[in-house]
Amino acid sequence: MKETLRLLLVEDSEDDALFVLRTLRKAAFEIVSERVESEAQMRAALARQPWDFVIADFILPGFGGLPALQVLREMELDLPFIIVSGHIGEDIAVDAMKAGAHDYVMKDRLARLVPAVRRELAEAEVRRARKQAEQELAAKAVELEKHVAQLRETEEELRQKNERLRKASEELEARVRERTADLSAALGELRRHILERQRLENELLEITEKERQRIGLDLHDDLGQHLHGIGLMMEALHMKLLQRQSDLAPDVEKIKNRLSKAISYTHDLAHDLASLELRAKDLNTALSDLVTHIEESFEISCRLNLSGEIPPLPPNSVEHLYKIAQEAATNAIKHAQGTSIIFDLVCKDGLLSLKIQNDGRPFPADIEVNDRMGLKIMKYRAHVLGGSFSIACENGSTVIACSIPITESAPPQGGHNKGRGPEANGCAPITGLAQNGLTLQYPAVAGGK
Repeated sequence: MKETLRLLLVEDSEDDALFVLRTLRKAAFEIVSERVESEAQMRAALARQPWDFVIADFILPGFGGLPALQVLREMELDLPFIIVSGHIGEDIAVDAMKAGAHDYVMKDRLARLVPAVRRELAEAEVRRARKQAEQELAAKAVELEKHVAQLRETEEELRQKNERLRKASEELEARVRERTADLSAALGELRRHILERQRLENELLEITEKERQRIGLDLHDDLGQHLHGIGLMMEALHMKLLQRQSDLAPDVEKIKNRLSKAISYTHDLAHDLASLELRAKDLNTALSDLVTHIEESFEISCRLNLSGEIPPLPPNSVEHLYKIAQEAATNAIKHAQGTSIIFDLVCKDGLLSLKIQNDGRPFPADIEVNDRMGLKIMKYRAHVLGGSFSIACENGSTVIACSIPITESAPPQGGHNKGRGPEANGCAPITGLAQNGLTLQYPAVAGGK
């Protein structure tokens, strides 16, 4: 099936125009064309209907290739533009390319015309897709900015209410202190109520921060990992379609590019939210399931080595160690492009150590742990468990290690923490977040980066 090409020819020679059209028709193009010789004719043709391509002679009486480029710029039209001329030197051709021409072809070498047309059509489609994606991203950025503004307004309202409440409490205490000794018992009870209210307010703030943390971690560890997995599968599908020379390959590439933007957006949003998610699951089983998933999904070698008796762990410890292993495996597949991943889980001398080793590209020595969101979250998880985290290169392999202390009083799997503080839920207290290298802030608008 022939591909329709709406072609605007800026050419004063009808014979040369017919020669160009004949060349394109031989290449399986169905041509819908119009030939113009002046600026006025060109402007009228561009205003009358849409065009896919512009081919122009460099020199025409009273007109030419460079003025034609200027017309496109003034009308704000992004159309592929090729100069076809028999009287143009290399210096002039370079100047034309700098002025905005996408290519130039000599009339005595029209064999280059068809490949150049196909290439510029493909690049024009990429530009259109990119522009549409940027518009969609900008719209989402505006929407996100509105949500951020609403959150800030809510925060300001809460601050004002808390300030009014604080002042009211101070005034109330001042009045109570002025009462007689007969009211001292009532004063003590009132003070207890005030302290309890302040405790509940602080607890509410902690719950709010934990919820923001949970959302950010869900984005990075769950949605982010799924999107990365889909991206890898799309890349594999794209390569297969290219090998088969399928017509679907360009469409798959567009989907892959948009998916890449979605992954970047998700990563940026998660970067401003530190989070933890609790999930009660046996660590051995969780890591075994992860090994099976990696082997089945990515067709690479993956194994789990166990050493020592692994004691029952609290659900939050299982969750953090599993997420560290999951993130390390994802980095090994995506960034290091490893073909073999080894998990070593060792319990010895009161320490539970988890090592993840891959044979991919070594981790860059000039990058710090806190420079990468995934590594930063893994380090944070280790600190929450009271452990250590490190990344190093050993014998050409990248090794990520996490060690946590094990106590004999550790509750069995599936048990419930009865503590009322944030540490009982596997989360660092608000005052401890800065020590772990994390800060809490509103997410940045993706469109502003």
